[in-house]
Amino acid sequence: MNNLPSVLLIDDEQDFQEAFAESLKYRTQKELLQVNLATTAKQGLAIIKENEQQGKRTFAFIDIILPDILGDELVKEIDRYNKNLQGVLISAHKSDRELQELQNKYDWLIDSFTKPLDKNKLQNAIEVFLGNSQALTFDYTALDRETANFVIYETEKIKTLMRQTVKGIIETGERLHKVKQKLKHGEFMTWVENEIKCHYSTALHFMRVWQTFGDRKEQIAHIGINASVLYLLSAPSTPEKLRIDLVERAKAGNPVSFAEAKRLKKEYSQRQNSSAISKSTNNESVTTIDVIADSSSEVTTETETTDTLAEEKFWTLGKHLLYCGSALSSSFCDRLPPTIALNIGFPDTPSWKQDLFPTTAKSTLVFHSIFQDLDLVTLRNIIQRSIELCTEAEETIVFSFLPYPEMLVLGDRLNCRCFIAEPDLKRCQAIVYFWDMQSLRSDVTE
Repeated sequence: MNNLPSVLLIDDEQDFQEAFAESLKYRTQKELLQVNLATTAKQGLAIIKENEQQGKRTFAFIDIILPDILGDELVKEIDRYNKNLQGVLISAHKSDRELQELQNKYDWLIDSFTKPLDKNKLQNAIEVFLGNSQALTFDYTALDRETANFVIYETEKIKTLMRQTVKGIIETGERLHKVKQKLKHGEFMTWVENEIKCHYSTALHFMRVWQTFGDRKEQIAHIGINASVLYLLSAPSTPEKLRIDLVERAKAGNPVSFAEAKRLKKEYSQRQNSSAISKSTNNESVTTIDVIADSSSEVTTETETTDTLAEEKFWTLGKHLLYCGSALSSSFCDRLPPTIALNIGFPDTPSWKQDLFPTTAKSTLVFHSIFQDLDLVTLRNIIQRSIELCTEAEETIVFSFLPYPEMLVLGDRLNCRCFIAEPDLKRCQAIVYFWDMQSLRSDVTE
């Protein structure tokens, strides 16, 4: 209860106090906030000061006519030291114009009511105070009390940290990770998009930054690394050697721009790709190539001369695996885990008769040529619901053919591990490119 925001009513009418408290009973029972009642200005000030000392947010509903101090005088008194408070004026005697004139004098007064109590207006004001301009879009009531309190508290902290510096970005990633561990499969994405008000991919960037640099937070917080460079360095496709190199440059007082970091990443990736290809051509027993996924790196080179070499490629995309070849290939099958939660297939011809999947799964979803008549949004929604219903966190999905790269990102957002078999090399290139672009996306400009 100590960390819950306080909704304070300063009003001496008992009936109004009872109606006020009853209107917020749902939220107090779920411990989303606590309600404090004061019958005098003196009592109200004492509660406000106590909340301030405890670091609580306060939302005060202030009656204009009070037995000890007039409401407008109380407002002046509060304004002298107010740091963590918002307020609403209420009155049965003042006109809307008079209340508005007083409200306009103070930034922390966000609204004014006339009696009797308008429950809808009260509820909307509470939503604004809690950080929502509309009705709650994340269902905290579905959570147990401890988890709801934890997530509400972390929501406010994350929103603040997201507006801060490199250190704030890292701490945001850590807090996002902690919330993700608390919520059930599928809940985290909903919470991020509706409560934190950012795209899931942005939240993923924050968490990757924390996972990459969390243990070096104090070291890199003030060395001048651009936030967009930080996101690039945290991408799964960035070589560790490049991370170390660019951090050391920044420590020496020579931080690079995003454009320069991207150029260097391209050079590193091309060198590693060339090295892998060279090793494979000098060793006939090697039939697969592990390639670091990069939006700017070419998948094929002039040194690749056989169809087998072109078909036998693997890319590691974060925790996911992309294979250029048939899902029935032993090269692909050997890398699959023992248990598959969901098979999803997109056979590329209407007359497809072959087996689509190398092994059975708990659930199977196949889209024949009819899927081409579905728009991408509809298809995405169908697959999202299927993943939510048929998998748990960290379980495995196998895609046989993947016409839309967005499907991989969707599986990642739902915290599943994806194994993709796509025989078309151009589609594989598109998937690699799309994945890397998602990894580099952020709301921070260069």
